[in-house]
Amino acid sequence: MQRRFGVLMTVALLAAPVSGTRAQTSIGLITGFAAATYSGSGASNAEWRTAFMGGGVAVFPVGETISIRSEFQVATKGSSVRTETGAVGENVLEFAYIQVPVLVQLQVPGAAAVRPRLFGGISLALPVYCARNNVSCADVEHLDVHSFDVGVLVGGEIEVLGIGIGARYEAGLSPVLTSVMGTTVKHGVLSFTGRYMLRR
Repeated sequence: MQRRFGVLMTVALLAAPVSGTRAQTSIGLITGFAAATYSGSGASNAEWRTAFMGGGVAVFPVGETISIRSEFQVATKGSSVRTETGAVGENVLEFAYIQVPVLVQLQVPGAAAVRPRLFGGISLALPVYCARNNVSCADVEHLDVHSFDVGVLVGGEIEVLGIGIGARYEAGLSPVLTSVMGTTVKHGVLSFTGRYMLRR
């Protein structure tokens, strides 16, 4: 667990460009709510469920229009899904992750009052909570959870007077479960966020 957490932190630090860039690094807070579901050949009749996320964000400029954006957040995911885990049945699988998105961000140069941004990249996540039907996944027989989650994240944001309002979609690349043979169950999360930079 500690080793995987160290990997997340290392990736976040490597996302920062070397010192000496002309523009100042900015840091802030981000929070939001999401609609989470499952996709893949092992997920049937998956529903959308409400999820939440919150944490910090840092932006490292590498030019007037391009920045590296790194976030560190706690995010909940999961939905109801029909999977085969010893027996076929309807399961509500809920997760919480420590998550580190590493993104390339495009923004309008200058100091306009309204500034749109587009971003995309990868999201690395370490599960810190898992439950099936309110029972810990560790106590459920034949249910094995993947120890690491990787996803592709794309989104946009509009900043007005220093406050950013955005939307993003994260598509999971790695299977959530390792116990469903021959099929895959992956996360899909549509989020709506609010961001405020403490230092700009």
